Amino acid sequence: PPSEHDHFGAMAGQSVAMRELFAVLELASPSDATVLIEGESGTGKELAARAIHDASSRAAGPFVVVDCSAITESLFDSHLFGHVRGAFTGAERDRKGAFVEASGGTLFLDELGELPLPAQAKLLRVLEAQTVQPVGADRPVTVDTRVVAATHRDLSRMVFAKTFRFDLFYRLAVVHVALPPLRERLEDLPHLIQALHRAKKLEAGPIDGDNLERMRRHAWPGNVRELRNVLERAWAMSKPGGAFRELRLWLDPGAAAPQLTEVIDTALPFKDAKERWNDHFERRYVAMVFTSHASNVTHAAEHAGLSRRHFRELLYKHGIVERPRHDGDDGDPA
Repeated sequence: PPSEHDHFGAMAGQSVAMRELFAVLELASPSDATVLIEGESGTGKELAARAIHDASSRAAGPFVVVDCSAITESLFDSHLFGHVRGAFTGAERDRKGAFVEASGGTLFLDELGELPLPAQAKLLRVLEAQTVQPVGADRPVTVDTRVVAATHRDLSRMVFAKTFRFDLFYRLAVVHVALPPLRERLEDLPHLIQALHRAKKLEAGPIDGDNLERMRRHAWPGNVRELRNVLERAWAMSKPGGAFRELRLWLDPGAAAPQLTEVIDTALPFKDAKERWNDHFERRYVAMVFTSHASNVTHAAEHAGLSRRHFRELLYKHGIVERPRHDGDDGDPA
């Protein structure tokens, strides 16, 4: 069942999709299981990893971040496993390496999908043995490190294409979560805006009016990171202490609608691709109409030209609201 909380660490959201995510993370965090986080850029993968660490028994230990996309293959061993002095030209002192630095805590491997296959094989060996061999060292070093990995890529598809090792994928995906893009949880906008205002110790006032409508029509290709940047720019360009409805928002007009390429997958058969597009349209339409009518099912259904029962079923189907255990015809999901 979805979590009763509307946040997990620094992540915020009241939608069913986010509360279901929080429920999984709340259960997984206390264990030492490896976690694989997938999600588009800006959805909060590092926030999720940090929250997992902070909710674990390792919270007092180190939280070490490694950007796998920034490591060259030649320096992978040194960066992850360490080296001893004199191991190679320029190795003037011993280096612990990320696994040893994170021992007793959590190692967050960001952009894991960028690792070449040889590096993937080395990472798999370390995960299985819980030992690392520093470059130039005579013996391995035992580590006690929990690994949380993240990627914006579809690793399942990479496994199918043989560009990512299937054994490493399954070793990492003991707990496998996907962060939803902001465009698929527009009902969270008011809650996120309030949370970002509170983080800046600002009073937002009512989250409504033209600014909210403009935000609902925006595609948010940069997700929550883009939302934060939009608000920070608005705060900088507006009078101090102004309410949300008075902020001067700048939204990229080129992102006013979702790109077809984001939801049309030509790798799928025609029927499957069409079904995926229909689901995307249906969910986005229902979510936008629902939020634009202040989560009032009757008004939203009238606007959509649907019966209340049909509209409610669409809300349940797409996880916009949670289906009650005893759903009567006149019950409001909101």
